[in-house]
Amino acid sequence: MVVLNGCRESGEQEQAGTGIGYVAFLRGINVGGHSILKMADLGKAFEAMGFRHVKTVLASGNVLFEASEENTAVLSEKIMQQLREAFGREILVIVRTVDELRELETEHPFEGIVVRPQTRLVVMFLSDNIIQPNLSDLPVNEDFRIIGVYDRTICSVI
Repeated sequence: MVVLNGCRESGEQEQAGTGIGYVAFLRGINVGGHSILKMADLGKAFEAMGFRHVKTVLASGNVLFEASEENTAVLSEKIMQQLREAFGREILVIVRTVDELRELETEHPFEGIVVRPQTRLVVMFLSDNIIQPNLSDLPVNEDFRIIGVYDRTICSVI
């Protein structure tokens, strides 16, 4: 994944203790001209929280950073609380380690999918684990198909 270049995996921590590489996905900001949040302000907010090597990704609301905390749920809560204080609004934050994203990439969830102009490949990150469904038990729908359920992640095709 190009977006992850430059982020260390948990096994690659420097001896100085720079931390684990994470990506924070902020939901509902900078969408269709609504809930605008400048990425420079967002990056400064993450740095103020003590995170290192902070990088924002375009105007997507995605932030790469390093932290020593190992629990993604704790990080999500901390970030949501601090963003609420900094920007005065609720922003849902889902955090994944760089390792988790690279592991998902190795699953090749969309392999074999024929992509046409109207096709949308969707990755949904969930805050909690879900019960693994038997995909063959799900109803068949030509317009929507779940193709993979992984740890707190659902991959689908629309």
